[in-house]
Amino acid sequence: MKQRRKRESREVWAQRVAAWRESGLSGVDFARRHDLTHSTLCHWGQVLGRERAESKHTPGFAEVVVKSFVAPPALPMLEVVLSNGRLIRVTGAVDAAQLASVVLALESC
Repeated sequence: MKQRRKRESREVWAQRVAAWRESGLSGVDFARRHDLTHSTLCHWGQVLGRERAESKHTPGFAEVVVKSFVAPPALPMLEVVLSNGRLIRVTGAVDAAQLASVVLALESC
């Protein structure tokens, strides 16, 4: 049973979340190995991911000049950027309902 921790700073959680992301472990496994609460780890992952995404967003317009035309790839490609900055890239036919359920599952943690 995990002991109740004192309230820790945003910086401490930022370091933990960065270590989690770099570890390649699932949230459950990382939390278990570091004696953390999985729900708190996920919460901070979402908060920090949202902050990082918002800080990168700079609205505006950019001029685009097409200098040459390249034929589109044979298979269509779809990219989805999650709130934590991770990218899902799908090529070929996509089942919208299945993709939506995958995105919801990944965004929940």
